[in-house]
Amino acid sequence: MIKFFTGTMRSGKSYELIQEIKKATGKALIIKPSLDTRDGDHVRSRATADTYPANLIDDTDLHDIWWVLSSLKGVDYLFIDEVQFFSKEFIEALIWHCKSLNIQVVASGLIKDFRDVKFPASEYLQLEADYVRFMHGDCDNCGKPSSDHNIRVDANGRMVTEGESIGIEGEFKYLTVCRQCKKHFERPQFDQFPL
Repeated sequence: MIKFFTGTMRSGKSYELIQEIKKATGKALIIKPSLDTRDGDHVRSRATADTYPANLIDDTDLHDIWWVLSSLKGVDYLFIDEVQFFSKEFIEALIWHCKSLNIQVVASGLIKDFRDVKFPASEYLQLEADYVRFMHGDCDNCGKPSSDHNIRVDANGRMVTEGESIGIEGEFKYLTVCRQCKKHFERPQFDQFPL
């Protein structure tokens, strides 16, 4: 069984992953990409005080890949946080091994980047999962529920539409907006996000 919680930022994806970790009755392995430096080596959610230690994995490091694959023996559950930061090939290999070992997989991650392009690992999981839950947060601009887009803004509050797909907050700020606010923001005369 493969479950995938996906959607926009601040929509409760990690919270749902934590709820699944709490319900697990067997041996579990929890991983997250080493690229995700926001919460260190823990799975956290803004919605709860619960945290769980996670193994930080660099999917370009053969030692890390070997460690994860060899650690799957005897495991009942594999929990993956921030799956979008992993390569599609790494997730494909994990899923293949988990299926062959009858390991349940529960993953969470963004579906699309700030350019509205699907992350390859997330897109793969969306197709492979037995259960997919699309989650929506509130719009950072108008506050309405059902925000659909992640956007990147610069220090001046202007929307950035080009650049690398993966970027950790710092130089840019990431916001979640509804369709209406995104359309308004994309208009040429609208050059600053009303923060």
